[in-house]
Amino acid sequence: MSENNKKDEKDKDFLKDVVVPEFVFFHTSQKEGYAKRAIEKNCNEIYNIKSNKFLEFLRSLHYKEFNKGISRSELSSIQETCNSIAIFAPDSREEEVHLRTAQKKKVIYVDLGDKTWKVVRITSEGCKIVKNINVNFHRPSGYLPLCRPDLNSKKGKGFRLLKQFFRNISNEDYRLMLCWLISAIRPSGPFPILILQGEQGAGKSTCMRFLKMLIDPFKAPIRSLPKTERDLMISALNSMLLAFDNISNLKAELPDAFCRLATGAGLSTRKLYSDDGEQFFEACRPIMLNGISDFVTKNDLASRSILLSLASIDRPDRVTEQELRKNFRDAQPAILADLYRAVSVALKNIDTVKLKNSPRMADFAAWSCAASKKVKWTHDQFLEAYDVNQKQLSDACFDADIVATTVHNFMIEALAWQGTATELLTALSKFNPEVTQTRYWPKSASKMSSRLREGLPALQEKRIEVKLFRKDDKRLIQLELLDEDDE
Repeated sequence: MSENNKKDEKDKDFLKDVVVPEFVFFHTSQKEGYAKRAIEKNCNEIYNIKSNKFLEFLRSLHYKEFNKGISRSELSSIQETCNSIAIFAPDSREEEVHLRTAQKKKVIYVDLGDKTWKVVRITSEGCKIVKNINVNFHRPSGYLPLCRPDLNSKKGKGFRLLKQFFRNISNEDYRLMLCWLISAIRPSGPFPILILQGEQGAGKSTCMRFLKMLIDPFKAPIRSLPKTERDLMISALNSMLLAFDNISNLKAELPDAFCRLATGAGLSTRKLYSDDGEQFFEACRPIMLNGISDFVTKNDLASRSILLSLASIDRPDRVTEQELRKNFRDAQPAILADLYRAVSVALKNIDTVKLKNSPRMADFAAWSCAASKKVKWTHDQFLEAYDVNQKQLSDACFDADIVATTVHNFMIEALAWQGTATELLTALSKFNPEVTQTRYWPKSASKMSSRLREGLPALQEKRIEVKLFRKDDKRLIQLELLDEDDE
């Protein structure tokens, strides 16, 4: 037998006699291969077969078995074979894999992420810490254990402690933040995007770190904005809660990408720039963004967001980061207990919630109303606060939209107008010649039509009705300033 054949035979022995007996291979509905390894009775560790974590475990397994290393090429070959077994083997099952939280029927599980492999089991009857028996939780690189909740702590104590770390936001914003946290623990969205905004020294980044630490601790808790949609989706596949820091403006494609990720619309791209195959990314994640200026300028993003306005912290009230983190770590067990109790109440009440006028993020609103007893306000109080918050964001979008503001000022004088997009572009340019000199002003009729569609929600808030229709082979725009009685 040649040396190459001997080497191949040895590889097969390692795969057949060592690797395969160590794991149960399976795949998800997206044809992602996973390996399940029993670490004790009814308790499994889950590996994404294509991850570095799986490769490193194979490397350690090989060294333990043969007392020597294994080459990268040999390791890659074994990895590919394992992936094929997981996806194509006749006995390979399709199973769900979860990140941090999971739901089966009316039970929510939260992975504590520690070596005990225990979970918080939340039902409509309450919360318990139990041994994980039947839920596949994947723990990617950077994944950190959750603080263990003190389920014996006094009810309401945790939320009172949490308020001490958010003294520079209004009571309404604090309660909306609690609703967002309670919603973020759900395994499925849609999730509103939490926007933290305030001057320098308002503690925006620190607040984000605390919220991230609370429900999804990670080695790199907050990050700078991703450069592409693909980078964003890869982050989402490895972290349950995404947090992006210090934003001054958003690139054109990112607001739409955030909206899709918050609602679970997903993303498909080419696998590589050199081929024509598609790779599908599917995820739905809660997201946090922070910045000083009004960086949310798109109505679609604004309508899916909650704005927390943070006031600057006075010097006498400031403490060191080290002291603040210690205080927060001490408060975490009680805070988490109250959050999980609120989730339990939401599970109990969700089927009875009926919204008269559903807002854009209706699932979030219904869930928040179901948990409103724990946040100490009524359904109407929540909906009113949420509506006011949405209006703040809508007003900020309107102020940032040069087309919407110009149309609004034009209609205050014109009251009603009809014509083509080209005619509207001309009329607005004559009405305010200065706007045509800015780089944000549309230079063509098609761009004007597009910008009008984008600004529709903000214009409707200002009582301007916009209709786009065809007549005699012409595309026409009709604008009308409505009386308050006509709304």
